[in-house]
Amino acid sequence: MAWSRRSAVGESIGLGPAGNLLHHLTKDADDRLVGRAGIPVHRRITPSAGGLHPYSFLCIGDEDRRALLYDPATHAFMPMAVSNHDLYGLNHREVSEILGSAPGVTVRVVIDAAKVSAAYRNPETLILRDAGAILSVAGMLAEWLDLLACPLGFMGGAFLNVIGLPSERFIGAGGFQLSAKQA
Repeated sequence: MAWSRRSAVGESIGLGPAGNLLHHLTKDADDRLVGRAGIPVHRRITPSAGGLHPYSFLCIGDEDRRALLYDPATHAFMPMAVSNHDLYGLNHREVSEILGSAPGVTVRVVIDAAKVSAAYRNPETLILRDAGAILSVAGMLAEWLDLLACPLGFMGGAFLNVIGLPSERFIGAGGFQLSAKQA
């Protein structure tokens, strides 16, 4: 199965398949533990520096065009207090520039750099390593779930400004476009 995985863009999907993939990506293998600097850590399928898993997933679907934050604790999408119109427009432009189109659900990775900085000196490389691990595992999970995932390598910038996160604490660290295989 892993050898059949390809980065590609397919057809539109709803948030259900994206939630299913994110559930598997963020599911804890056991009870929370405490790690470096007294910060709670997780054991998940995706490797992360010190088990911190300092990321959140913001999803923007082409069907309902809303920005929703995935909450792994409740396996639910939470609405955000943002201009969905502005965020959808920015996301659609950025994804279309890279992929030529933007069907499906864009999953943006937002990393809390302050969490990594609290446990490590010079956290930049660990943050980028975590982002790369997320993208590779998400691609394998997508194949397992009979979906397509195409990695997106852009960094935060304008995107973080639109969602109102301070860029001195949070880093937009890529993401992936999730879509359905063509019938």
